[in-house]
Amino acid sequence: MGESIRGLGEKQIKMIFYRYRLKLSYSEIGDMLGTSKQNVHSTLKRINRNYTECKEIVELVELASNPFVEVTKGSNVMDVSDRVLEVADSEGIKLRGNKSEIITWIKWHFNMDDLIIKEEGGIVIKNDGSLMKVSDIILKKIKALLNQYGQQK
Repeated sequence: MGESIRGLGEKQIKMIFYRYRLKLSYSEIGDMLGTSKQNVHSTLKRINRNYTECKEIVELVELASNPFVEVTKGSNVMDVSDRVLEVADSEGIKLRGNKSEIITWIKWHFNMDDLIIKEEGGIVIKNDGSLMKVSDIILKKIKALLNQYGQQK
């Protein structure tokens, strides 16, 4: 088939991550995506340097989908990271890194054009002043990452 990573759309790349987590073979993933197992393999290899980060983002997306992990008025980055760790623990998910690394991760990944982090309180707000759920923020970030991977040469 000879497709390069550029030939895979966002949805397909996203599926690779999800299916890969479900331990499917390259052939099975290829069949689902309508591409060759070689392409699946080379695509995963190509983005391997970022795979760990993507895997963690997928895990955080799953965690953030939990209704209890949410930014509410007065929440700060510490509160959010506490909640993420708490839910991760209850779900039996081992996130890499200690608490301060996760706080740094959250601060780093939440720092997007349409978001402001008030340093003094760490409250995550949009430019229009409204609050966002953690899941919305992380899903925006994963979409941006997937678009970025899809455009690599």
